[in-house]
Amino acid sequence: ARLGERKAELVHGDMRSFELPHMFQLIIIPYCTLIYATNDQERRAVFERCFQHLHPGGVLAFDFLAGKVSVGEELPYLALQGVHPFTGEVLVHTVQVKGIREDLRLLNQVSYHMGEDGPAKITVQASLEGICPSERVAELLTEVGFSVRGIYSDYSGTPDAGEEFCVIVAEK
Repeated sequence: ARLGERKAELVHGDMRSFELPHMFQLIIIPYCTLIYATNDQERRAVFERCFQHLHPGGVLAFDFLAGKVSVGEELPYLALQGVHPFTGEVLVHTVQVKGIREDLRLLNQVSYHMGEDGPAKITVQASLEGICPSERVAELLTEVGFSVRGIYSDYSGTPDAGEEFCVIVAEK
């Protein structure tokens, strides 16, 4: 098939409980989204939903954080600064991480939006993020029925050597 003949379907929903009327050859969970599944029960639920929505031989591919969290509060750091190209608004984003356990952290992001006219707008966002060793993720996939094709430390297929960032490819 030529590139223009295939269509991608983007689905927004809860990855732990989605139910769709059709199956797929490929499911991709990008941008370390699995960090929002903060325990094994939630991760297993994600993998079960994906397994149920894949055709036999279908592939699940995703990236995730596999390192350990340092327990305690880190100093805030500057995540982004710049000028919005269309509005001229000055943007500054700071992040602070608080390690709750070796597998769970709280990420706080404070964003400052400063326009030429009017007061600065400040927003604060917080998220709990789960971290899981790649070996445990592979075990959960196998328990659900997947065959793990590979665990990599990057998108070019470098075998995992225990780094914080991992990519897993698994087959139904």
